[in-house]
Amino acid sequence: MVDQAVASVEFNGWQSAVSATAVDHWLVLTHGGDDSIILNNLQSFTVHAGLGNDQLVIQGSEQSLDLATSTGIRLLGTETIDLRGSGHNSLHLTEEAVLLLANNEPDAPRLLVRFDEDDELHYGTGWAVGSPEFTAGETLHVLT
Repeated sequence: MVDQAVASVEFNGWQSAVSATAVDHWLVLTHGGDDSIILNNLQSFTVHAGLGNDQLVIQGSEQSLDLATSTGIRLLGTETIDLRGSGHNSLHLTEEAVLLLANNEPDAPRLLVRFDEDDELHYGTGWAVGSPEFTAGETLHVLT
């Protein structure tokens, strides 16, 4: 069972925990710098990340991030999605979702997806899934 009582958000080293039951929709706006938005409860949220290398980190297990069909979840300007929680998590993408994520680099959209062997990725069609990259001892898949 996933603990849905608390969600946490971290920006440039500042972290805050908020009762997820008290929030109907998260709106997270970041500015310059490299930000990490850490969520352990995927409910309705919008992230509009500013300049820098921004990442969404999914904690816990049995979380499904559906950027292909969800109307309650929107990510803009996020360069990395990290699914490596404590168990199985899934990600659903489309070409349109990746282009929205890459609003900081519209000429060369790029998304890094970090995942474990127990995570599930659904890429959709219309773009290239690059060969795995080995960086700092981990395997990364690059979608362009």
